[in-house]
This record gives sequence, C-alpha cells and structure tokens, in this order.
Amino acid sequence: MSFLRKKVKFYYFILLTSLFITFAYNLKFLKILYGNIGFSSFPSIYFFFAIIIAIISSISILLLIFGQKYVLKPLAIFLIILSSILSFYNHQFGVTVDEQMIINTLQTDIQEAMDLMSVGFFIHIFFLGIIPSIIIFFIEIEYGSFKKDLLIRLSFIVTAFLIVAVITFANFKQVSFITRQNNTLNQHITPLYTLTSTYRLVKLSLEGESKFIKLGEDAKLIKNGKKTIGIMVVGETARADRFSLNGYQKETNAYLKNKGVFSFKNTVSCGTATAYSVPCMFFLNGEKNYTQKKAKNQSNVLDVLSLAGVKTVWVNNNSSCKNVCTRIETLNIITSSGGEDKNTILDEKLLDTTNQILKNNKGDILIVLHTMGSHGPRYYKRFPEKFAKFKPYCNNDTPQNCSKDELNNAFDNTIVYTDYVLSKLIDILKEKKEYNTFMFYASDHGESLGENGIYLHGLPKKLHQK
Repeated sequence: MSFLRKKVKFYYFILLTSLFITFAYNLKFLKILYGNIGFSSFPSIYFFFAIIIAIISSISILLLIFGQKYVLKPLAIFLIILSSILSFYNHQFGVTVDEQMIINTLQTDIQEAMDLMSVGFFIHIFFLGIIPSIIIFFIEIEYGSFKKDLLIRLSFIVTAFLIVAVITFANFKQVSFITRQNNTLNQHITPLYTLTSTYRLVKLSLEGESKFIKLGEDAKLIKNGKKTIGIMVVGETARADRFSLNGYQKETNAYLKNKGVFSFKNTVSCGTATAYSVPCMFFLNGEKNYTQKKAKNQSNVLDVLSLAGVKTVWVNNNSSCKNVCTRIETLNIITSSGGEDKNTILDEKLLDTTNQILKNNKGDILIVLHTMGSHGPRYYKRFPEKFAKFKPYCNNDTPQNCSKDELNNAFDNTIVYTDYVLSKLIDILKEKKEYNTFMFYASDHGESLGENGIYLHGLPKKLHQK
C-alpha cells in the first residue's frame, strides 16, 4: 500500500470520497432520474448533471462539517460501508430505508437479518464496502493549522451550499415537475435519504416518553350462557390477491373454501412493515389517529379484553409482538423450541400450542397466534414439501434471481400452507361445542414480488403493490 502513502489534502479527500459515493452507490437513482428526463435536449442533459453536482455537494457538506481531524477517515469509512449495504438492497430489491424501515430493522431478530444476507450480499459488500474502506484506511490525509483548515472548510461549505441552492432554484420548475411525477425519487439517494430519516427518527425519540393512558377501564363482558373461545391469527406478508377465496385463479384455498368462511375484501393494512402494522391492528382509535408512539403509550384491544376478564394469550412464531403483548401472557414458540432453527419452525406448531392452552382453559379466552406466514425472502422455508402444490418454485434466498413463475409458485405455496393451518384451527374450535367460538385471520401487510422491480416489503405504501 506504499503507493497510497502520498499525502492527500483533506479537501481533495472529501471531494474524491463524495464523487465515489455518488457514482458507486447511486446507480439506481441515476437510472430512475435518466428515465424521467432522458437526454433529448440540452436542458435535460444540464439538469441531469446539475442534480449529480448537487448530490456531490451535499455529501461534501456532510464531510466538511462533521469530518474534523481524526474523525474524517472513520466517518468516510462509515459512509462507505453504510452506502454499500443500502445500495445492495436498493439495487437488488428496490428497497429504500426510511424511518419505518429503520424501526423495522432494529426490531428484527438475528435470524430474520440472516435471511436477507446472501452470497451476493457479501460479494457486494466486499468489493464496494471493504476494499474502499481499506484504501481509505491507508491514505494519509494532510491538514493545515486549525485556523487555516477552518477557513477552508467554511469557504467550501458556503460554496457547496450556494451550488445546491442555485441548482435548486434555477431548476425549480423542473425539480417540482419531476418530484411530482416521481415523489419517491429522493428515497433512492444513497446514503443521504437514510441519514435524514435517521435524524428525524432520533429527533422524534428525544421528545421523550408520554404518560401511559389506560383505556376501557369500564369494559364489561356480556354474558349469554356459554363461555367464548376466540382465535385471532396475525398473518405475515400474505397478499389478499393470492387467496383463491378472493378470486385468485390458482387454487390456494382448497381447505378454507369448504369451511364456510367469509372474506372481508375491502380491508387494507395500516402499513407495509410488521413493526408498524401489528400495533395498528390492535389500536383502539382507528388508523387515521394511529402513530406508533400513541400505540405504545396507551391500552390496546388486548389490554381492554384482559381487563374485562377475558384470558388473553399471545403465541409468537415471529420476531416479536412489537409491544402489543407487553401486558398480557405471552408464549414464544421460537425460544421454547430447544435451539431449533427458526426457519424450520413451521406454523403448524401453533396447532399443538393452541390445543394445550385450550386443554387447561375453563373460561372466556382469546388466543392471538402470530404466524411466520409468508415471510420472505426464504418463501421455500415457510411450508413443508408436501404443500409444494405449485412447481417449479424458487428455493433460494435471492428471489430477484428466480423466474417470475418460480417466485410466484414459492409464494403461492406459502398461502396453500396457511390455508391448511387455518382450516385446522377451525377444526379445533368446532370440537369445543360447549363454547361460543370464532376465528379471525388478517395479515399484517403484503409483499412485493418483483412488480416495478420491487421485492419484499417495508417501503412506503405508495411504492408497493396494493
């Protein structure tokens, strides 16, 4: 690495780092931008490169302000590693990381995180994250005196701000038009969008905890002779349009179609990520009034039922209940499975747990079953082979590399298996003739399966397939 020992002035280092981040990690953004404006005229070519200069300037401002001596290298390496991770998921799955995605990531367990790491992921990080970081580590950065450096930084910061401002105002009409046409374009700017999202999230968290509000303290049970058993199944990543009960052309509900069930077709999930949607499902004040902070700091449906005398149990075969079950009895299938790989714990295991709970129950009870459902990208891990009704199906961790038919077949097989599990739960309830019984099923959100180049879930609603 002796060829890297030549000293580089800090402002050249910042410029080169900004150039590298802009062009190495923003290919998806540049492709979308080009698709919106093209190169059909000089103004469009000018605008394209003006936006690039604005991004370079914005990254430079970040490094100039926060990248002081002894901090500049670590900050640059952090941005490189972060950008390499973000760009992989953006290029491969169309995923961008906003506030909600950050929350979802923080609440994701290790196994779920590992599901998203493939050989391609590590190759990408090695070449676009590790190697550039090693090069930066060996570069010698030249600094001047404190006063001189400060003056240089201030002059560069002012210049960069002026460049961004001039480009924005000089092209205001075109910027406004393009952002209206593609109002998610800025979400693909790596890593600036994620950094601003993190800032907004930190700012919100610093507002402090609200006082917990107890609701429904006057709730009472209406007696009608029999006790009641209820089962609420929280699905995971299931798409309503893949249920043949809702008109899907492939038979995915061979069991439920004979159970006399009713499908509520005009329902929409609150969000596109478990951390956002699950608390909303049990929120008492409606989706329009819902925020995650409100849900965390007030009683939910399960709290009120428990307070009214209904035994309420949350059975988890997913990452967590996202604070919904904090104040009620909780059973965790994953942690009670003797070290068994989470990916091998199928939802069928919930049937035995349900039977065991009901065996020891004498009163009114609601059992909430949080399933693994159709969670990707390892759809093939969500059903036993005997439920692989549709073949060939995608049997690897990179759905974007499977054919459209293979990916659809893998996902549809998860619905076939869900159909079976739900039918067995209905059978369990039918045996309890001395009780009033009911069962609800609702998925927390759906999944994008390559539509518009987007996979998985967690992006803003307007980006995902409805």
